[in-house]
Amino acid sequence: MEYLEIIVGIIALAIAIWALNLQRREIIKNGRINALIHASQMIQDKIDFHSKIIDDIEKNKTNKSSGGHKSRINKELRPLKNKIDMEFIDLAAKYNGVLHENEIREALKPSK
Repeated sequence: MEYLEIIVGIIALAIAIWALNLQRREIIKNGRINALIHASQMIQDKIDFHSKIIDDIEKNKTNKSSGGHKSRINKELRPLKNKIDMEFIDLAAKYNGVLHENEIREALKPSK
């Protein structure tokens, strides 16, 4: 009878360790997802900021050129945002969190 109590205790300890490990992995996964979402939003804010500058320059027809802003948006920010969005889709799909994964991937592919 004494051995039975020890065995039950060991099984309970093993289950508790397993549950803690699952929680730890879930916290890490959620942290990565939140970081990707936040980074994507920050880059989108930068794109919007540069787009507003371009609109202001073109609306006011000043002597300033908007080429540098357009170049930064098209060559730096949009490809980086696309990479982050794809990484998010990969991570979410890994945990069956995306219903229409292929359609989303196709829509996010940059046009050449």
